Amino acid sequence: FWTCLDNSQDGEMSFNHCKAEQAAFELCAKNKMNLERPEPGYFSMVRMHDTKRPVPSDPFRIGSLERHPPKLEVPDPPLISQANEYPEAKIGMKFGHRKPWMFEGKLW
Repeated sequence: FWTCLDNSQDGEMSFNHCKAEQAAFELCAKNKMNLERPEPGYFSMVRMHDTKRPVPSDPFRIGSLERHPPKLEVPDPPLISQANEYPEAKIGMKFGHRKPWMFEGKLW
C-alpha cells in the first residue's frame, strides 16, 4: 500500500489511484489483527470525559502539587530620561548593536 502511495501517478501521494491496495491492506488488518478502519471524522470528534471525581475548587492546587498563579504585574518600560542606564535605548541610535547577545544594559 505504501509503495503505491510513494509511486502515485500525480506525485502527490494521493489515495485516488491506490483504492485496490488500500482495500487489500484493510482486509489484511481486519483478518490478522482484528482492526477495523474508523469512520471518517472519528479522530476529530469531540469526546466528553466521564469521571466520578469532583471538579477541583482551586485550579492552582491539584493534589499535592502547589502551582503558583501567574504574575500579573508588568514592569514599567524605561523612560527617555533613563537612556544613560540603557545603552541600547539611545535616542537617534540608528546603527547600533543589532545582535541580542551583545546586550550590555540591565533590564529592570
